[in-house]
Amino acid sequence: MTSGNPVWRDAPSEFVDHNQVSALFPVGHLPEDALTRHRDAFLLLEELDSLNIVGISPTGLASSYFLRQRPLTVINVEKLSPVKREIVSEASGYTCKNIYILLGSGGNYRDHSLSEFY
Repeated sequence: MTSGNPVWRDAPSEFVDHNQVSALFPVGHLPEDALTRHRDAFLLLEELDSLNIVGISPTGLASSYFLRQRPLTVINVEKLSPVKREIVSEASGYTCKNIYILLGSGGNYRDHSLSEFY
């Protein structure tokens, strides 16, 4: 994929409807190595190309509330099971190589971490 701007400054390049990727929920049932959460997700987003990010768009009010209540989470699609990769591929139109799903909300994690002092 071509180089774009960091996703944290721009919106994801593509979106899929929540109901198209409902098999990814609950996120807690996905492999741990496929998930990056909270501040680590924020840092990962700064490194990724926005063209490699697929956001999840709500399909209604309840869906919007559900997605907004999730902590900032980035899902590495390559590390999902073949069945779940197929679902994401069909929903997004992408092959699953170097594609990440973004969900949840986050704040400015730079201001909320002491990790740089260790």
